[in-house]
Amino acid sequence: MINITLFKTSDDDGIFEESALCLRNSLRGCGVASEIFRNTVSQHGYTVFFGAGLRCKPSAFREIANKKTSAIFNLEQLRSRETVVDHDYLQLLAEYPVLDYHIDNINYLRSVFNKTDCFEIPLVPHFDLVNKQVVRSWGARKKGSGLLFYGSLNARRLEVLQQLVKSGLSLEVFTEGLYGEKLTGALLSTRAVLHIHYHETALFPAVRLLQPMILGVPIICEESIFSEASDYAESGITFTIYKDFVTVCKNRLMGLGAETDLSRRTLEKIATVDFEAYWRKFSAALNLG
Repeated sequence: MINITLFKTSDDDGIFEESALCLRNSLRGCGVASEIFRNTVSQHGYTVFFGAGLRCKPSAFREIANKKTSAIFNLEQLRSRETVVDHDYLQLLAEYPVLDYHIDNINYLRSVFNKTDCFEIPLVPHFDLVNKQVVRSWGARKKGSGLLFYGSLNARRLEVLQQLVKSGLSLEVFTEGLYGEKLTGALLSTRAVLHIHYHETALFPAVRLLQPMILGVPIICEESIFSEASDYAESGITFTIYKDFVTVCKNRLMGLGAETDLSRRTLEKIATVDFEAYWRKFSAALNLG
């Protein structure tokens, strides 16, 4: 039994929900029983934690998490100069087994802490991410003509977004609170979703793009550093360098008649991700059976 616990600050706090759901469904898909708990910890089985040290103070986390039956799933970019990670969080990562969506973070932990119990685990998009009723209700509606960006803002993101608006493109921006059904509705009403890197580490944003990928929404993404388990270079995602972002957006909007092919290529790529192989490595290393 693999339990998944995520720490939430409120019922509307959607951070970690999609990642936890994808992990649970992937585990079930390879025959591992798994359930999600919110702000509580099961006393049975092994537990993977989302939000440990960030939404739950390290001291409190140590009281509830047995190092022999617990692991932390890290979603932060550890090398970034703009990361929210602090010394206390890094210390937790040094103490507990770590799962991570990107090999760059794994290599960082290995180099800084000489850590061996850290493992790459892909977060694979799943159709349970989206509310089927929401999808059906939007099915008959005509897509909008604009672009969608969601996420926190910094100087490099703001510069591109301002250029997009100045160039005459329609753009909708959400800087906080876009998760779950709200995100689904926004994605279904846009022509393409954008990703501009917040961090200079430029890791592929597998976590942020879970819903757009499974919904088949066209994605325009800044060139990224991929991980073996999440290499979407040959998918239907359009990648571009930073200085060409606006030009690529314009060209892509003019050529979005091919969006069905883009969606198909992305879904085909998702189907090739071998979650079980990565999970078995982790399971064997920790003797989980």
